[in-house]
Amino acid sequence: MTRYPVRMAVTLKPEVLDPAGQATLAVIKERGFGMVDELRIGKLVDFSVQARDPAEALEVAQRLGREFLANPVLERFDVWMEEDLRLGAGCDGE
Repeated sequence: MTRYPVRMAVTLKPEVLDPAGQATLAVIKERGFGMVDELRIGKLVDFSVQARDPAEALEVAQRLGREFLANPVLERFDVWMEEDLRLGAGCDGE
């Protein structure tokens, strides 16, 4: 078995009102970021899966998203596996 790092973003479906996103957008516009015209709030979940291969790890991650991490009525989720995570650039906020 191999350990596969997984990142999952859980967000509200586009048709679902996002009051937290709207409130945050209003504040950042007041603070001089008028160029931002849309903002939605979600959650980011990092975990790892022990699996035989990447396909099995992806299947487990998707099942976890469907059954536990996302509310299918209100939310959707996207999954990134190890290969995708290596491509991303991070920012530590400084």
